[in-house]
Amino acid sequence: MFQFPLEVKAALTLFITQGIKSVLALAGVDVSGWLALVVAAAVTAFLLFAESLVGSLSPAIQQIVVALLTLLTAAGGYATLKWFKK
Repeated sequence: MFQFPLEVKAALTLFITQGIKSVLALAGVDVSGWLALVVAAAVTAFLLFAESLVGSLSPAIQQIVVALLTLLTAAGGYATLKWFKK
């Protein structure tokens, strides 16, 4: 069974969660309490769906997808570092 590497899962979880929080903040919705649990469940469901979708691809394409997501993780980490250094 295919699984994303741990660092890719962590980065995707962070990006998706922050994206949902940003969109809900624009709509004036506070993401705390029970709504935080709903967001966490939605992110988990999305990650499981994404893993199953990538798992249905050929192994060569799986490696490409993982490499691209790892690159995205590194770029996100670099952007975060630059943001904190400001």
